[in-house]
Amino acid sequence: MKKTVYTVWRPYVLLVVLCFIAYANTLYNGFVYDDPSVISENPRVAHWQNFRFLFDQKYFKITGKGKETAFGEASYRPVATATYFIDAMLFNRKAWGSHLTNLIFHMVNACLLFLLTRMITGSQITALMTGILFSAHPVLTEAVNAIAFREDLLVVFFLLIALLCFVKRQSSNSPKRTFIIILMHSICLFLALFAKEMALAYPFLLGVLVLQQGISFRKNTDLLISGAMVYLFYIIVRFFMMTNPNEARLFFPGGTWLSNVYTMSTVFLEYFIQLFYPACLLADYQPTARRTLTDPMVIISLVTVSGLFISAFFYFIRKRSIISGGILFFFFALGSVSNITPIGNICAERYLYLPIIGLLWSICTFIFVTQKFVHSKRLYLICIVCIVTLALSRTITRNTDWKDSESLWNATIETEPKSYRAYSNLASLYFDRGEYRKSIKYYIGCLMLRRTPQNHYNLGNAYRRIDDFQRAVEEYQQAIAIDPTFPEIYNNLGLTLIEMKRYTEAEEALNKALYYGQPDEYVLENLGLLYDHKGEYETAIDYYKKAIQYNPKKASPYNMLAVLYVKNGEPEKGLGLFKEALQRFPSNVQLYKNTAVLYNQLGDKMNEIFYWEQAHKIAPDDKEIIQILIDYYRQTGNTEKTQKYLYKLYILTKESR
Repeated sequence: MKKTVYTVWRPYVLLVVLCFIAYANTLYNGFVYDDPSVISENPRVAHWQNFRFLFDQKYFKITGKGKETAFGEASYRPVATATYFIDAMLFNRKAWGSHLTNLIFHMVNACLLFLLTRMITGSQITALMTGILFSAHPVLTEAVNAIAFREDLLVVFFLLIALLCFVKRQSSNSPKRTFIIILMHSICLFLALFAKEMALAYPFLLGVLVLQQGISFRKNTDLLISGAMVYLFYIIVRFFMMTNPNEARLFFPGGTWLSNVYTMSTVFLEYFIQLFYPACLLADYQPTARRTLTDPMVIISLVTVSGLFISAFFYFIRKRSIISGGILFFFFALGSVSNITPIGNICAERYLYLPIIGLLWSICTFIFVTQKFVHSKRLYLICIVCIVTLALSRTITRNTDWKDSESLWNATIETEPKSYRAYSNLASLYFDRGEYRKSIKYYIGCLMLRRTPQNHYNLGNAYRRIDDFQRAVEEYQQAIAIDPTFPEIYNNLGLTLIEMKRYTEAEEALNKALYYGQPDEYVLENLGLLYDHKGEYETAIDYYKKAIQYNPKKASPYNMLAVLYVKNGEPEKGLGLFKEALQRFPSNVQLYKNTAVLYNQLGDKMNEIFYWEQAHKIAPDDKEIIQILIDYYRQTGNTEKTQKYLYKLYILTKESR
């Protein structure tokens, strides 16, 4: 009995171990690509009270960190989003926990694929080989590494179970068992559809399976009707009730449907290259839009792709072969991401997570059939082991590229030096880190690829952060030359000109910012700063008040106005405004600092130290605050507190080395 159990579970254990070997190093990876905006930097998925928004139009806002729908999911995929809530609950949004979830799904998918393949081919060897190649193939690294692309893992998980239910239905004679199978099939189909639209290809995939296995449609009427009802419900919800307004902004590459056909034929050829030679994997594919049939690349792609599809189709009709059926499965599975209706990314490795199943069926069946004609079985086995080993090693090394955003996009540029997204993401990454000189290098790279006002604006912002004001002004002016109605450029140009003491030009720029855009607290505050620098305090006070009135939830205008009151010889007004601001913004450390400074000017040491203490509670790692407290308590002879803050300063200094 023990031997039988061991024999049954041995293939599953092998696949689980192989998946773990292939992807164990992903557990050390962070959040990359879309993960930060969708998960790690999106506080909405960490709170269960937001779970209800999965079922209304707010879904497109809660699935991203920004205020606009452009920052969230492009389409309605609540099942995938629900798993992010579960991750947040189980792992407190730690990256290793989310990667572990993806790894477990990949392991289970490999086992389910083995089981399904064995059922439809009747061959343990073919099934095991299919599962092994699926476990280790490098082209699947994007789907497993990127948490925000978990929908590909989920759609395969649920569709494999649905297909298993369909196959099991054929041998079910018990009404009760049949009912459970049909119910489970419907539930899995429902969850697959709401995980990702690729599940729309299921009827075609099922059709290939039914014809290949010689299954009667009539015998499965009940199951097919229940599935059709699930589809109808999904279509109503997805295309009529839960549409993303941003979908209307998408367009075909080249601008026409015909150019889309030409372009997508080259994309399909790219997929075949990556499947059979995954040496140059990319996180960002930007296929060239193909507009004419005379393009040599279009001719090669159309002949290759259409020839393969037509040959497989007619051979399948005649022979019902699993080899030709697997090829058809591959093409049908790619159907929903073939840009039939415009989608955001027309080429991505993650799209192959479902289609690769069909191709693996074809390849592994071909290997199993041809091995009978090979004289040296040992040599044949060695070749297969070498292929799996190479695939496994490529997968493991590719995972290291996904360690963090910096390594991913640098690896992308090494493979594809013209990747605009890679340059843009690295520039933003370094800018957010405060590494402005590095960000300048990549913003220049962005401009070399695309000369847009946004890129000039971003480069100007980076120059301004390193106090290279002249170059910042030049970049802002180049941005304005391209788009003279961009209000944010005028605002930052005005702020830079204030730093350069070119007040007349700054006033002109800030007034244009008001003219081309809605009045906002940033422009109004900067106008206040301008007149503050010019010494026109009353005008500055008016603009600071307008900024507060426009947005009372922003702390900096209160701070600037209170400081200005003090400069204008009205310290009591300034103190009153500081206290009012602290009631509104009790965690704003700068307000506490400025209030302490004001009390120092007023000679009120007790209140001054009170506010420094409060500032320290909010910013316990601020060495400047700690040093002020050390100096005060040393002067007043308070040895206990002096030693307390000296020790804190020592620890912080030691940690920073």
